[in-house]
Amino acid sequence: MATASSVIVLLLRGINLGAHNRMSMAQLLDCATAAGIADAATVQQTGNLVGRHPGGAGTAAQALREQIAERLGLDVPVVGFAGGEFTAAVAALPFTEFEPKFMNLYFLQAEPEPAAVERLLAGDYGDDRVLAGERVLYARYASGLHTSKFVIGKVERALKMVATARNITTSLNLAQLVAEREAGAATVGGDRAR
Repeated sequence: MATASSVIVLLLRGINLGAHNRMSMAQLLDCATAAGIADAATVQQTGNLVGRHPGGAGTAAQALREQIAERLGLDVPVVGFAGGEFTAAVAALPFTEFEPKFMNLYFLQAEPEPAAVERLLAGDYGDDRVLAGERVLYARYASGLHTSKFVIGKVERALKMVATARNITTSLNLAQLVAEREAGAATVGGDRAR
């Protein structure tokens, strides 16, 4: 059961990509406050939020999505993780050698059906390597995301759920912020530009 001190990670799907679903991080923080998320901070400009919510990550994700729709007129899926669940997913990275710009984590809305994951992983992705963890897929690209056959749309269609990708650097920064929050460290000003 979640408590008022439960640290959560909320990942917005597809904001600030070109002209699509534009919002400032100040707007996101305002929506988070209206959704009952306390001690909220953002990382980067792509919809990464760490905070606290008494209802836990799932309840907070739904509340944030509703506030974004109400206040900004945008329908933005939000994937929520308990802080410990998120940091465990990042720590379980199965690749030891990679270039950071060629390593993405695909965070999933829920635990997918194992057979669907097996079918997805059996796809032909050339020299790219993809492995599965708990509510996360790890993609190590041979020459970058933009030339890969392993893309977010394929993941969502195969698993029949919302997914959102973050590079390893952003994922590590979010995990660090979770660790700071769980240790009781406070931030000033809300935004963590990492």
